[in-house]
Amino acid sequence: MQDADLVFDLAAFVHPAMFMTKPLDVVRLNFFDCLNVIQSCVKHKKRLIHFSTSEVYGKTGGSNEPFKENETDLILGPIQNQRWIYSCAKQLLDRMIYAYGVEHGLNYTLIRPFNFVGPLMDKYAKVWDRADNPRVFANFMSALVYDRPLQLVDGGQNRRCFTYIDDAVSALEAIVAHPQEMNRQIVNVGNPRNEATIADLAQLMADLYVKHFEPGARPVIQSVPSQKFYGAG
Repeated sequence: MQDADLVFDLAAFVHPAMFMTKPLDVVRLNFFDCLNVIQSCVKHKKRLIHFSTSEVYGKTGGSNEPFKENETDLILGPIQNQRWIYSCAKQLLDRMIYAYGVEHGLNYTLIRPFNFVGPLMDKYAKVWDRADNPRVFANFMSALVYDRPLQLVDGGQNRRCFTYIDDAVSALEAIVAHPQEMNRQIVNVGNPRNEATIADLAQLMADLYVKHFEPGARPVIQSVPSQKFYGAG
């Protein structure tokens, strides 16, 4: 690291199934291992661009307002709901990075990506496996390609804001190019106009798949209880 001009930290376990099946691994990598990177940046006085997550915002309470990096509260669920362990580990690391900036002068930018999607994302699993379940974009694409139902957890009413990878890279290039303006800033990378329910996403992907790839296909979209889809927590 001492020979680097700039440090990007994108290391993370991000698959929701892991939050329930391997929560300790999630914390080890997403907090402790990444903390080593931060401490090394402090030691060698290197600029850090660290990837946090939009998940740190937690429960939104149904608000329709766009998240504001320096104003929006970060609210998580109860401990026994282990899906929050990822968000908690990432949020604590954000706070540690901020603290290193205050106490040790760490030069950093925190990136909070909003559901980046694009080619080669995750893997298109031919056989669905709860323990290795890809994120929703790859999950739905896999279901379409291998003629499985597109499963909506509890009806798919959760909302997400999707960002195409080329747009995300453009944002990152701008951040890299402006080190002074971006020093010790937290940046949401996303587009509020892209917000959609998971049910909306499933229907859009099914319609596009039929239009462009399988004109005669009839994709099935079905609701599944979260307990059945993910297991306890």
